[in-house]
Amino acid sequence: MKKMKKEKSIKAALLALSIIIVSVLILVFIFESNDHSSDEPVLDRGTTLDEAGLVAENWIREHSGTYRDRGGYDLSIIEKSDLGEGWYEFYFRFNTEEEGYGRKEDGIETESITDNREIVVRTNYNIVEAVIVDGKYNDQALKLVDSDLPGPENEDFELVDTDEDELEDNIISGDGDERDDANREESENQDQGDSEHEEENG
Repeated sequence: MKKMKKEKSIKAALLALSIIIVSVLILVFIFESNDHSSDEPVLDRGTTLDEAGLVAENWIREHSGTYRDRGGYDLSIIEKSDLGEGWYEFYFRFNTEEEGYGRKEDGIETESITDNREIVVRTNYNIVEAVIVDGKYNDQALKLVDSDLPGPENEDFELVDTDEDELEDNIISGDGDERDDANREESENQDQGDSEHEEENG
């Protein structure tokens, strides 16, 4: 009799333990299902310029409504800049089969170029903070560009001139002016050197 009672007590304890374990597992599942923070990227202050460039390219391929929904292809990076303070900027070009901006369901249907389109991605280390298409549409915020881009001193967005033959002389962050000045100074020094050489030969 005592043995039977003992067995019943053990079975009841095991049943209660099983119920507790199942309840805990259910609660953990519900918590993880409602917790979307794990889907958000974590800021990595060790991210290099090249690593951030891969983040930017992957973002375009996976999340850009303009690129994905409008038949984007031939995506290529043209320029990359270290803006300082952990901010990076990347300038890409691509083509699309269709006009317009953003996703089909909530984007903007308008006449636009389909060849040599421009997309600028600005990141804070590995976190994408702004994605500007053709200098007009923020593909991340899903709206027309109406303010400065986030970053050091909240710099204004400046679209690279698509008619320039030498893209390396057009730095989105504004370094292009400094590079032009340096090129002019180098050219002037070279001309001066040529003049002195001609005088010596004369």
